Amino acid sequence: MIIVRVELHSAITGAVTELARMQVANTGTGSDRIGDYDACTYRGRNAETLSRGQVQRRGQVIGFPRQALHVWNLIADALANMGYGRKLVNARAEALEDALAAARCARLPDRDRWGPDAFSAFETGRDQAVTAIEEMRDAR
Repeated sequence: MIIVRVELHSAITGAVTELARMQVANTGTGSDRIGDYDACTYRGRNAETLSRGQVQRRGQVIGFPRQALHVWNLIADALANMGYGRKLVNARAEALEDALAAARCARLPDRDRWGPDAFSAFETGRDQAVTAIEEMRDAR
């Protein structure tokens, strides 16, 4: 069984506060190289509440190559299978799409009013912004 504790160590007071806890347990199935795991996180934001053992979320990791990958991969898979991290990833993706739409729709200044140099500079800046946002989006 693996227990993961997230602790805050205050640089100011030196106090240690447990913020989260999860358990990952081998189901006993699989082989020496491939394993299946049950995982859960506990409700609470301090050691006393977390120690009550009230399960907040449950998940499984099936077919994990335990000798090929580091344990952090198991933890990450278990958290992802319980739904952690997805909201933030989706929110970031939506923000990038919003920024991209805004950059593409940016109105160019009136060429006659501002002159060709200002128009060209703004157009170049807009195109660079669109390219940078597309690169960030595609890197995900």
